[in-house]
Amino acid sequence: MATSPTFRRACRQARRLAAIAAMALLGVSTGATPAAHAAPAALALPAQAGPSAPTGVRFLDDVFDEVEVSSDVPYREAVNASGDLQTLHMEIYEPAGDTAERRPVVMLMHGGFFVIGNHQDDRWGAGPRFAEAFALKGFVAVSIQYRLRPDMGFFPNVDLTELEAANLDAYDDSVAAVEWLRDHADELRIDPRAIVANGPSAGGSMAWNLAWMQGSALRPEPSGVAAAVSVSGAPFETTVGTGEPLAAASPGDRPVIAFHGTADGIVAFELAAGPCGRAAAAGVRCDLVPYEGIGHPAIDPRFVNLFDDIERRTVEFIAEVVLAPLGYLDQAPADLPTAPTVPTAPTAPSQSPPGPAQALPAQPVVVQPTFTG
Repeated sequence: MATSPTFRRACRQARRLAAIAAMALLGVSTGATPAAHAAPAALALPAQAGPSAPTGVRFLDDVFDEVEVSSDVPYREAVNASGDLQTLHMEIYEPAGDTAERRPVVMLMHGGFFVIGNHQDDRWGAGPRFAEAFALKGFVAVSIQYRLRPDMGFFPNVDLTELEAANLDAYDDSVAAVEWLRDHADELRIDPRAIVANGPSAGGSMAWNLAWMQGSALRPEPSGVAAAVSVSGAPFETTVGTGEPLAAASPGDRPVIAFHGTADGIVAFELAAGPCGRAAAAGVRCDLVPYEGIGHPAIDPRFVNLFDDIERRTVEFIAEVVLAPLGYLDQAPADLPTAPTVPTAPTAPSQSPPGPAQALPAQPVVVQPTFTG
C-alpha cells in the first residue's frame, strides 16, 4: 500500500502555501487570496529555525541552512566475533539553530552485508550526505556503528548460520542505540516515541528487523522504533536451523516502507516483496516501492538517480504514519507519556549536555557476541 493520495495532496498544498507565504513576505503578488487557500490543519507547523531558515514545511522540506554534528559518541561496548572488546559509536546530526523542544529521530544503519561498511562514509548509505538530508528537514539524524564479521564472506560463499548470528549481533547493537537515545532524550531534545529506523542493504534488513522482530522467541521485547525504512534490504523472517518465526510480521508490529529494485542480484526482490505481501494478513502496514530493472545500491550505478525519489517518499511516509498521529504536523507534540521500557542493561544517569561538537556522556554496556555454536 502506498502513501495515500489525500495525504500527498495535503503535502503539495502545504508546500504551495509555504511558497505563497514566502513571496508575500518579499512583497511579490501571488494572484491568490490567502484565505481562499487555507492550509490543511495537519500541515501547518512552521519551521523552528534561525532567522535565515529557508521556507517550507518542516519534516517534508529543507527548512534549515546548517547542521551541527556530534561525532564519535559512544553508546555501547560489546565483544565482537573476534573476541575483542569493541566500543560502538554514533554520529548525531542536529538542525542548527533549532528551538523545538522535542524532535523526531531518523536512525541510519549502513550497508555492507554485515561484513564491511562505515557509518561515517557516504559510500555505505548512512554517511553525512544521507544524515544531513534529514537534519535539514528538522529531524535529529543519527548514524550508528555496529559489530561486523569481516571474515564471514559474501553470497554464495557464506554460512547461513553465521549470517544469522551476525544479524542478531547487529540487531542487539541497534536496539542498544535506540535505548541510548531514549535515555538521553531530554538532553538531545528528542521524542522517544518517534524514532524511525532507516538503512540500505544490511542496514535495511536491520531496519526491517527492528520493526518486526519483537515477539519472536529469540528477541521477544519491543525494539522501541516507531517505523522502519528499508532500501534494498529484507527481513530475516525465520531462523536458519528450525524455521521458527524471527522477523515475520505479526499483529502490533511497526509499519515499514521498502524500496527495492526488481533486478537486484544481491538481495532478491522477492525477499522484500514476499514479506511485505504477507504483512497484510497480520494487519501490518508495509508499503513496497519497486524500481523496475534496477539492481542493488553500489552495484547498479543507476541507483544514485533514485535518491531524491526515495528521500521524498520516505519523509512523506514518516509524516503520515509517525508524525501526524503524534500531533507534529498541526501543533507542538502532545505531552510525552511515560515511555515503555525496552529491556536492556542499564546505562548511566543522564548528565547535562555538552556543546554540539562534543561527545555526549555514556557508559556503554559490555555484551558478548552471538555465537554460532
